[in-house]
Amino acid sequence: MRSSIMRIVSMVALPVFLLLSLAYLAGATSTFANTCLPRSGSGASVFTHIATPLNSASDWTDLDSPATNNQPSAVVFVTPNWNPGGSGGVFDNHPTGVWYHAGKWAIFNQDVKAIPNGAAFNVMVLSGGGGQSFVHTANATNSAADYSDISNRITDNNPNALVFITPNWNPGGRGTGVYNNHPIGVWYHGYQWSIFNQDGIAISNGAAFNVLVVRIRPV
Repeated sequence: MRSSIMRIVSMVALPVFLLLSLAYLAGATSTFANTCLPRSGSGASVFTHIATPLNSASDWTDLDSPATNNQPSAVVFVTPNWNPGGSGGVFDNHPTGVWYHAGKWAIFNQDVKAIPNGAAFNVMVLSGGGGQSFVHTANATNSAADYSDISNRITDNNPNALVFITPNWNPGGRGTGVYNNHPIGVWYHGYQWSIFNQDGIAISNGAAFNVLVVRIRPV
């Protein structure tokens, strides 16, 4: 069992995520379904990570990439991939999140169940400081009941934005974090996008999320 320090967890992803990521990595601001792909820092790194006995321990599996190693400010997004390459398949039937420790980012199961050997994840890493990726932290001012409002110039008054989120237990590699042990999603109301718990349970104060916004181009 890992340290009892709390961690934020869970994960939401969309099927188009990897395709958008690859276009991003190519450095193009191209049109795909009338979208404007993001630019964050020097670019993005995309890859598939597979949990093995050598890179995993207990409920987490460490990423090993120049984009993530010794990069506490990296913004990491993950999507479980049951069968990379279209063969085989390993279930990891748990909500997941990312956290930073000992110079590496890791994917972990929020319920602290062991990561299965062979579980795979699509990963996209953005360098920190870009305009279309950022970290959102729920607090008493921006949250109510089961949701937390995102306040950002590229999401406010933009109901057609494509919003991607991955829970981040310790943004910037800080030593403590907050669980949000619930399935999550995004929704638009009023003039803002929000992150919400799909089970209707109150969102945890201090829970943090990596956010990527893909803007829709005007037709």
